[in-house]
Amino acid sequence: MKTYFLLFLFTFFFFGTSLRYGFSQDDWFFLYISKAESILDFLTFFSPWHQQGFPFYRPLGTQVYFFLGNLFGLSIAPQLMHFFMLLVHTSSSFIVYAYTRQITSHKTNALLVSLLYLGSGVHFLSLYYIAATQQLLATFFMLTTLYLQLSQKSIKWSYITFILALLSKENALLMPLYMLIIKFNWSLSWQHLKKLISDILPYGIISIFYLSLRLMSGIVVQSEYHPEIGIIKIITTLKAYLSFLLGYYEKIQDYSFPVLLPQYLLDTYPYGYFTLFSSVLIMLSIGYFVTIKISQRSKLSNINYLLAFFVGLVPWLFLPDHIFPHYIDFPVFCLSLFLITNLSSKLKYIVVLLFLVSGYSAIRSSEMLHWTVLRSNLNSRIIPLLKSQGICEAQSVQLVGETHLVKELAYSLSLNNGPRVFCDNDSIEVYYTPTNNSTSVDKIINLQGY
Repeated sequence: MKTYFLLFLFTFFFFGTSLRYGFSQDDWFFLYISKAESILDFLTFFSPWHQQGFPFYRPLGTQVYFFLGNLFGLSIAPQLMHFFMLLVHTSSSFIVYAYTRQITSHKTNALLVSLLYLGSGVHFLSLYYIAATQQLLATFFMLTTLYLQLSQKSIKWSYITFILALLSKENALLMPLYMLIIKFNWSLSWQHLKKLISDILPYGIISIFYLSLRLMSGIVVQSEYHPEIGIIKIITTLKAYLSFLLGYYEKIQDYSFPVLLPQYLLDTYPYGYFTLFSSVLIMLSIGYFVTIKISQRSKLSNINYLLAFFVGLVPWLFLPDHIFPHYIDFPVFCLSLFLITNLSSKLKYIVVLLFLVSGYSAIRSSEMLHWTVLRSNLNSRIIPLLKSQGICEAQSVQLVGETHLVKELAYSLSLNNGPRVFCDNDSIEVYYTPTNNSTSVDKIINLQGY
């Protein structure tokens, strides 16, 4: 309990400001589709044939919106949901601690691994964007699955947590592969291979059943999730994800180094300087570690986790149009465990401190610039104005304003979904245009000069 409380304090220190922010973008869509008038409506959340236009099957995350959003009301729901997300992240970090302690029998190493995982900047979107609760839940259940399969007594429970991970987000399909790599014994004995296959097979069967449901339901995946193969795009995407690990802001790929380094430091001031300083020292420290290992010809321990880290990166390298740091949260755990169990006693404390500085800097930089924060802040200002202008008293509304403003509003309010939720009107239609070009709406709200 003391360790959990300590991890919660660290979580709150790094991500506690998320409690300031309300709903934005996809949150409105999930709030809208999570309405349930009966038990039957609630049960249809779990049907892949009733996803109401959502191009994925992630029903478990929808329940968060149902229980905390619709049941507690819009005024306090964002804070409740953000607090819930902080607890989930703390719990994931505690599972990391418990798992590492179980396999290493080393309490200090376990704590360092959990802190390295907890404070990574890759978690920003998962903690600040309520719609990313799906990612948080999937990772929590994936980590729990990994922990439960350590004991033969609890392995049946791991099947349930794996199913819950799949119901949270489809990236849990990688879990059988992660476990295959982590549990693999390089002795290559036939007896071990048979046991490994029998251990992993149930998760594979569950995955096949899940994929069959997805295929039968006819859920169409958006084009940005279609893989692209090209060496230049793969290298560019790899550079982005490695930059995220070092603590750089999510849009780092928009800055060409070294030409736009001064602009990056200006945009992220003062945190960009801490990121730059700590990332250079991290690379030097790891370079020193590699040099020593090679010169001494010493073996690496837990090499399977390093392999799992790289394998966990691979699927996302083929999605250059959909690059998000939180996709590699499970690989971050694998990398953290590998580093802490191999670095020297002094160097591992230095590396953890540097990673925590870079992670904190990434979170603060993102809080200044990230679209989820900016759009949440826009909503907090614009929704009271729209209500005062009578948006909820009309069936069709045109919002007129500068091109950039109406485009951002269309994103931040999720087109019709936001007004339909905060006006409690399922039929309201809202049009976002830079000019007044409609005569068939009930109301026009002019936002020019806003």
